[in-house]
Amino acid sequence: MRSTFLSATSPFNYWLGILDCTFYHIIPSRGIFIIDSDGSCGFHQSMLPEGFMKSVKRILLIVLAVFSMAAVGCVRREKSDKEVVDYFKTIHSYSCQARITISNSRQDINYDCNVFYDSSKGGRIELGQDRVFLYKDNIIEVKDNVSNRIYTVDESFDDLFYLTFINEYIKLMYVNEDTKYFIEETNGQRHQLIELTIPDNNRNMAKAVLYVDTKALVPEKILIYDNKGKERIRFTYLNFTADEELDDKLFSF
Repeated sequence: MRSTFLSATSPFNYWLGILDCTFYHIIPSRGIFIIDSDGSCGFHQSMLPEGFMKSVKRILLIVLAVFSMAAVGCVRREKSDKEVVDYFKTIHSYSCQARITISNSRQDINYDCNVFYDSSKGGRIELGQDRVFLYKDNIIEVKDNVSNRIYTVDESFDDLFYLTFINEYIKLMYVNEDTKYFIEETNGQRHQLIELTIPDNNRNMAKAVLYVDTKALVPEKILIYDNKGKERIRFTYLNFTADEELDDKLFSF
């Protein structure tokens, strides 16, 4: 061993000697085990500061505790049924992409759109590049980019696209007495299902089921069923961002 360093009276020289060894390992119950380059080995404890090994134990425990808390914090907890519903009731604005799929006996018809909603400003649906719909105060403003004109219709003229808005189902949660809640787990993914009756006299749109990812807290899809229980319309959502600050220009032409 490097006896010149390890027998030195200076703690600094003692630790310098240890660091200069080929291998060293701190063993809390005995001290520092050292293997030097010449093959000699042994425990050294005489120059350890008083209470050093206890301090090492405390530091290790603190480090383990910090890493444990960090690991727990990085895992997003799945929300309970009530927490999911309560959270969606507090959403005041959002943006997302949506695909609307209409199924009939002959074919499926698809529409891709961008959706924007703000409780104080209204709603906006961009239906591809052809048309833009603005929803506010029971009126729908339509910008037709194909014919290059803007016109206004009553909201009753729209019996489909307005159902893209998540807030329409949030409103139904308050008034539907027969709202049902289910949990569905598929391939390790957990969803909260919210089943709502659509209060329209339309036999093709009798019931809606909203699927919510309980971990990410975002809507994944809404299925609309007819009065015979057959799926008629599907809304699939991507990149849903809740409580986003939306530009006022989105809600006017």
